[in-house]
Amino acid sequence: MGLGVRSRRYALLAEDGVVKVLNLVDGGAFTFSVTEDLLKLKEWAKAQDINDPKSGSLSSYALCLLVIFHFQLKLME
Repeated sequence: MGLGVRSRRYALLAEDGVVKVLNLVDGGAFTFSVTEDLLKLKEWAKAQDINDPKSGSLSSYALCLLVIFHFQLKLME
């Protein structure tokens, strides 16, 4: 189960308010979801007592961004 359907990407060239060139790329379905991995990470961090930004550790949001960054790097390999 993914997040849904991505919208179209586009680029256009306009002169004096008139569109001269319009490039569209069709959107596609998201086929990869990290939701389960993020929830597991949050549970693990809470169990390790490292999910409390007030005490100087990372927030859930920061941990999620690190996981997403990791997956982005994997896709680039």
